[in-house]
Amino acid sequence: MLLNIDSNTTPIEVLIQREEREIKKVWYLAAPQNLNPSLRETSTSFEDVTEDLQTIPETSSTDNEEQTKKLTSFWDLESVTIDFRYFTTNFEQDNLLIQPRITGTLPNGDRLSLTSGFNRFQQPEIDSIQNIPLQFDWEGKIAGLESAIGTGIDWFDRVTPALSFRANSRVNIGERASLSFFVEHAPYKFNAKTVENEITNWRYGPNLFWQISPDTSFFSLVRWGRYSDGNHEQQSFSRLEHTSGEFQLAANLFNWRYREDKEIESGYFSPEDFLVINGELIWNKNIFSWLDCNLSASVGQQRLQGQWDFVYGYGGRCTTTLAEDIFWDLDYRFSNVLGDNSNSRYNSETWRTILRVQL
Repeated sequence: MLLNIDSNTTPIEVLIQREEREIKKVWYLAAPQNLNPSLRETSTSFEDVTEDLQTIPETSSTDNEEQTKKLTSFWDLESVTIDFRYFTTNFEQDNLLIQPRITGTLPNGDRLSLTSGFNRFQQPEIDSIQNIPLQFDWEGKIAGLESAIGTGIDWFDRVTPALSFRANSRVNIGERASLSFFVEHAPYKFNAKTVENEITNWRYGPNLFWQISPDTSFFSLVRWGRYSDGNHEQQSFSRLEHTSGEFQLAANLFNWRYREDKEIESGYFSPEDFLVINGELIWNKNIFSWLDCNLSASVGQQRLQGQWDFVYGYGGRCTTTLAEDIFWDLDYRFSNVLGDNSNSRYNSETWRTILRVQL
């Protein structure tokens, strides 16, 4: 994951970007979608704007247009992102997600985003389910803390619409660490069966990120979950990472426990005892001025119900600059980290492509 750093980026902004990068890595370690791992009032009326425009001294038409935009603009578009994800396993389960996101800046500097799109969930012996999400997310400061609040609704072609809510706040601990707390309520879109069963859940817990030195960082999180079918879960993830030139070496520890195994009844992987320990090697390279790539590979052990097995994964990601403000990401991941309680070999593949346009 490349960091978006320029000469104006502050040390704490770099820290925040790195924390967000670590959260995204959890998504690849466990089975996809298991962890889902962001006050000033304005009262400018039309009449106020009209009076202001009448008192502006005569200037060029360009100056007038810029001034009018400053007075009347409520949401300045900043970027458009189209996120395409396809997840499949050797058990014929696949999820397709196509989600465009529009992000803009409010007059006070806060960010407001709108996400929608089309999702499809398929697996054997269950009719496919189609989903149209609509989400609004706000990012800004509350009581001096970097915060994000979001809400939305998911429409499905065969089941009842479901509401969602999420919020998190971050407090900086000096110049090298941050502590944040996350809470979310949403439909559990793990696969077609969980959607058909209308499973929803609450997830909440803290994140800790510590930039130990310029080349070494530590990230850890804990998540507690409560499901609409009465089940409870606890997840924890920790990662220690060291960077040396173009390479990164990391150690990961992931633990997952449910009160009950509800896979047959509700449709989701719910181990009472699941542990993954692995090491990961990542290579990052700016191959051309318009192409950045990274390759990664991991090996380790996973434990399910007391039984240990070899675990491995690999993948790559390239970011291409198509134009000055247009970027295209292509990402592929393979993993045999378990995603169900089957005794058969579990393999999963994830393709993801993102088109980003800076406005």
